[in-house]
Amino acid sequence: LFIAPFTIEAEHSLTEDRNATTKPYIKGFVGAAYMDYSVVRGGIRSEEKLIRSTYGAEFGVVVSDRLRLSARYNAFPKSSGFDFSGVTLSATFQVLK
Repeated sequence: LFIAPFTIEAEHSLTEDRNATTKPYIKGFVGAAYMDYSVVRGGIRSEEKLIRSTYGAEFGVVVSDRLRLSARYNAFPKSSGFDFSGVTLSATFQVLK
């Protein structure tokens, strides 16, 4: 399974305090995704390479301008009965600034 989404995003900070060390945010996005998969289910192989729409939302928090924690939901239309939509949890730490 390989999915590469290309999206346009809009992010909104949920705090107006510019000096806050913890800054929650919400982000919405929409775009297209290249999907390449091969799945065997019940002895039957399904294989496709295609482009589908995608959309979703992300909620996260930036801590101390170096650590970003987020939960992102990505929705994709079903393809051959498979639903690749789901949630991604991530933590990103910036070493150099």
